[in-house]
Amino acid sequence: MSRRTALQKKAGIMKGDVIIEFNGKEVTSVANLRNMVSQTKVGTSAIVKIIRDGKELTLNVIIAEMPKEIAGTPQAPSPEEIQRNVFSGIHVMDLTRDVLQQLGLGIDEKGVVVVNVEQGSVAEEAGLKKGDVIQEIDRKRITGVQDFRRVIAHLKPGENILFYINRGGRRFYLTLHR
Repeated sequence: MSRRTALQKKAGIMKGDVIIEFNGKEVTSVANLRNMVSQTKVGTSAIVKIIRDGKELTLNVIIAEMPKEIAGTPQAPSPEEIQRNVFSGIHVMDLTRDVLQQLGLGIDEKGVVVVNVEQGSVAEEAGLKKGDVIQEIDRKRITGVQDFRRVIAHLKPGENILFYINRGGRRFYLTLHR
């Protein structure tokens, strides 16, 4: 069984930062970063290069244990929630009080919850998971399925897509490549 690790929040990494290097090695994808972090012993420090507001910064971070994954989500997605292109592997639904409670989130959270990520899809390869709450797409706020559909309808083929995700209260960015 592999040990799950994460960069501690105290590391100084902020919303919108793009991690480009971890301990001297180039970060080429979310999966690549996840593997490098998971191979680093919990409690040790690492050097991370990021881009913040167009400037390259170097941070010293401490590796910490990642919280357990969210177990289960409600209901299967409706057929309308299946999107063509990169989104065909993502099935979402509106957040409800019951869903927020199941996910352990506050009632004021907005977005759509991922109820399924198809195996082998671009979304799965990028690290999107069942139970993730998508709160922004390309820095556009998502408050429900209607916003989700509207925003993805205006994306152009070939663009990288930036998602702002809330996973059990831990917020981070994720990039999907179309």
